[in-house]
Formats: sequence, C-alpha cells, structure tokens
Amino acid sequence: MPTSSVSSRARYCDIPPLQDRRAGTHSTGKTTFLPRLEKELTRRGFSTKYVHDSAVNARDLGFPILRDHTFESTAWFMAEAIRLETVASLSADVILADRPVPDALGYLIAALEVTGRSLALRRLDRLKAICTAGASGSIRPASRT
Repeated sequence: MPTSSVSSRARYCDIPPLQDRRAGTHSTGKTTFLPRLEKELTRRGFSTKYVHDSAVNARDLGFPILRDHTFESTAWFMAEAIRLETVASLSADVILADRPVPDALGYLIAALEVTGRSLALRRLDRLKAICTAGASGSIRPASRT
C-alpha cells in the first residue's frame, strides 16, 4: 500500500492504529524482532512507532524492579506503557509495543511467587482492572484528526 494511502487512511478516518504487543520473559527475541519489524513496515510506507520497556527509567526513579516489584512499581509500569502507546497513537498507523501493560502484571505476580510475598486482593484487583483497560486498547485518543 503506498505511503499516502496509509497515512491518509489513518489520519482522516477514525481508524485506530494497528497494535502489535509483545510480552514475555527475558531473552525471547522481542527486542530484536520489533525494531526489524518497524524498519520493514516503515520501508513499506507505514507510519510506525516502537514503544519499548521502561525498566531503566523505573530503576532511575527509584522503583524496585524484577524480583522486587511492588504494587507501586507495577502501577508505574502500566501507566507508562499506556502513556507511551497513547502518545504513539496520535501519529502512527502501527504501534509496536515491547513489554505492554499486561507484562507488568505478569512480572509482579512472578516476583510475589518467587519471593513468597503477597499483595492485598483489592490492590491486585486494581492492577488487573488497569491491565484489562490498557490491554484492550480502550485507553486511546477518541479521534485522530
């Protein structure tokens, strides 16, 4: 599809961007694959945005990560993923997300299991609600005019 057709369709119709979200454990190839896919989609004329993991930012801000994940760090990761994907949706036909919203919840649950910690059910339910809303794509700009 020519560049002008892709951009025009996304810009002038209320068509949400296509989203490819990759979640999973370390060293499975997500970060290698997605930039290659971004390059190929861009070559084919798609406006593509690559949204990636914010672990370094979280650590620099003082949030515990990996084994030490907490409710707060997980909420931050989810909010940051939603923010990055929403900003990308303003201008992209395709969003490629490395470590999307559900990934943060998975890491928290794994950290709790590995360390023998627990989380109050109401707090876990809050994170699940954020995860569901963010993963469904229901949090995005209403119009792309």
